[in-house]
Amino acid sequence: MMGIHADGRFLWKRIGGGGRVVFETFTSPLLVFDLPLFGGNPTLKERLSFTRLVEKPEIWASKGRFVFLPVFLFLAFVAPLLQNLTLIDGLVVSFSTEKKEKIGQNTNFDSFKYHPSNRFKLNSFTSLQNQRFVLLPSFQITKKNNKQRINPFLIIYDTKNGADGEFRITGKVDLLDILDRARKGNPLFKARYKELYQTLNEDRKIYDKKPYRQEYGKKFLISKLVTDEVESLIQSSFELSLSKLPSHVLDNGPFIRGYVDLRNSLLTIPTKGQVPEVDIVKMGSTEFLRFKQVFDNPPEGQRAYQETLLPLTTNNALIYTFNWGKGMQDALSRKEFRESFFGVVDWYFDYSDVFTFPETIEDMKPLHILDFFTKNDLTKKERDRLEEYIYHYYFKLGRDSLQRNDDKLRNFIISSLNRLFLIARLKNSKENYYSTNFFNLVTGLKKSLMNKSNQYFNF
Repeated sequence: MMGIHADGRFLWKRIGGGGRVVFETFTSPLLVFDLPLFGGNPTLKERLSFTRLVEKPEIWASKGRFVFLPVFLFLAFVAPLLQNLTLIDGLVVSFSTEKKEKIGQNTNFDSFKYHPSNRFKLNSFTSLQNQRFVLLPSFQITKKNNKQRINPFLIIYDTKNGADGEFRITGKVDLLDILDRARKGNPLFKARYKELYQTLNEDRKIYDKKPYRQEYGKKFLISKLVTDEVESLIQSSFELSLSKLPSHVLDNGPFIRGYVDLRNSLLTIPTKGQVPEVDIVKMGSTEFLRFKQVFDNPPEGQRAYQETLLPLTTNNALIYTFNWGKGMQDALSRKEFRESFFGVVDWYFDYSDVFTFPETIEDMKPLHILDFFTKNDLTKKERDRLEEYIYHYYFKLGRDSLQRNDDKLRNFIISSLNRLFLIARLKNSKENYYSTNFFNLVTGLKKSLMNKSNQYFNF
């Protein structure tokens, strides 16, 4: 329709053109009113508005289509990259594998233990750098709709340089629902991501979380072939930008709306306020999409450096945050702890109740406190075992903190004991769940730490 315009005087072409648009509303659905065109006669809407549409043999009219058409097509493809009239930049996505804890001649192999957790869906085999790192279970108590909610999380303390961090679950998502956005409006999606396309078309119940059975082993419900395509799709989505548009079109085709929608959906996961650095990291048995952020003014109660982790091997994806300070010592501690704890770790996102309550106190680990302390279905023997383990674990930590004159660790222990005491009291407000002896032991331990009583700790 290049070069088609109304014939007549300048003013009437504007007035009559407006009238013609009104008449088109009623006549366009009925093609009979356009039949006069075949005889070279004006249509009804042209007669009523006294405006005749003509095509003049001007240069711009005949040549303009070869100029404007490619421009319009280009803008149509680039439009998804515009947000608030600004072209979004691509983010380079790198790939890495978390290194395993270093083993040398002086390594104490007896210090390597399994640290399982139903809540965090993991089982780590680690020495915690020969007990350099201390795991302190903690709980955040919040209120929502007049109901109290208890959110367990883990404090990590480095006894070597005094740095500390947190590891917690901040949400959960159905990963396949997010990935499904990438195929909308893209007829080439099926050919480019064949395995993922088939998975997205299957009944999602196949990938729902299920009670664990031994024959499942460490198997994920989503296959490795699908995971590889998920990584490729996410990488293409984040790296897409105007400068990389030609290479993206060559590799993936010209339909970019789905890629942009996927990226925008994933970018709602990390904390707002700071553009993240993005990579895909393999930690133990699972690949994670990782968002790294450094905040100049972090949100209240949050450390300056934050990693947000999204597993890519499951539809039952938990969102983890890993928080530390942003100083040099914090960075060293963060690196060493990741290698120690996440280097050899198995993940169990697709299953519930993978790990049973430990049979003996010797089998108990700090993460068991997060798993079982808020449970309501422990037997009397299991509660007694848990109470005894908690006391002895914190007694040993408290003794070590006083021997090293480590006030920061001592204060962390006191804070953790306060949370345990408060939660136990909340549970006992409904029934006598935890014993009086447990309350007395925790109270005595806490007071002795506050008073720095060497006599209480036998040194």
